Amino acid sequence: MKLWIAAGGTGGHISPGCAIAEMMADQRHEVIFITLSKNSQYADIQRIRNKQNIQVFEIDAPTLSFHPVKAFRSLRLHFASQKQLSLLYKNHPAKVVLGMGGFPTFPPLYFAKRKKIPILMSEQNAFPGIVTRVFAKAAAKIYLAFPVEKTVGMQKYGQKCLHAGNPLREMFRSQKVTVKGKWPPRRILLVGGSQGSLHMNELYLAIKDSPLLKDIQITISTGHDKFERVKAHARETDTVVPFLEDMASAYLKADLIVARSGSGTLFELVWSRKPAILLPFPFATNDHQRANANVLKESGQAQIIDVRPWHTEQACEQFLEILKSNYFDNFLNSVFETEGHILPLNGHSLIVDDILKNYS
Repeated sequence: MKLWIAAGGTGGHISPGCAIAEMMADQRHEVIFITLSKNSQYADIQRIRNKQNIQVFEIDAPTLSFHPVKAFRSLRLHFASQKQLSLLYKNHPAKVVLGMGGFPTFPPLYFAKRKKIPILMSEQNAFPGIVTRVFAKAAAKIYLAFPVEKTVGMQKYGQKCLHAGNPLREMFRSQKVTVKGKWPPRRILLVGGSQGSLHMNELYLAIKDSPLLKDIQITISTGHDKFERVKAHARETDTVVPFLEDMASAYLKADLIVARSGSGTLFELVWSRKPAILLPFPFATNDHQRANANVLKESGQAQIIDVRPWHTEQACEQFLEILKSNYFDNFLNSVFETEGHILPLNGHSLIVDDILKNYS
């Protein structure tokens, strides 16, 4: 079977696409992984380049813009990408095209619609992106990270939706969690994503000298641009790094995790079985990070700090109130005592099995 997977833009779309590509390739199916040229150095893409049965194909996908000059450039890139995909199809005709969401998936999905190739879609967020909304009607199957009833606007497509979860990165799939967190926490991890988070860094600088955190060790990933400033004001007992390569190990060492609420992060938190405090990115498209965070809060694994406009002192007060409370006592004792969770962690298997069963 020949499968095209279109993924690009951010790691939240790329990583689950790579997970699916690897599993398909391991079962000796041919995968063409279509991504943006600028994403070619992304760690997961570099890894799959070395896998047998996977080829990485780069395009320059157009962005959506209503500015006259930018709109003309986008239109030009769109037609150029269609020519690229036509040439690709001659040598590697796809039996099915899987879009992982985000604007880079638009050209391959549009090409598939023109060629009447079955379209599959993977939507990572509780508020679907514009590409998912545009192609949902034409799609043969939509794989949802969150339950259909918790994914905005997908109820009308319920018959073609499969709640599969969000495929985890390889470092998480290869490890099994056996260690529970402790409450009150002895070790706290603050992570603001690959680029860091200004709000996360400001929160750390505000809470670090609180008496409540006197005997608590904090690790914070600041982002490369903000590392020096945070490091200069950090406590000697804390660990300040610009970036964490081994996120799985960092999660396992922590008792409490403070993070943004992109879909990939939420599924990693579920995997870790650790309580979390979520700071949704307020400028995410359609406020999808807040929608994501609400799902995890309802399950009992997370609390949310969402101060808009951002006010560091107010966020600090909310953080310390959570720390003083017994909110996570019940979580540590009960939330994972039963099998399963509202967010399944075997998304790569569920999606691959469905593709092979229905479209090979």
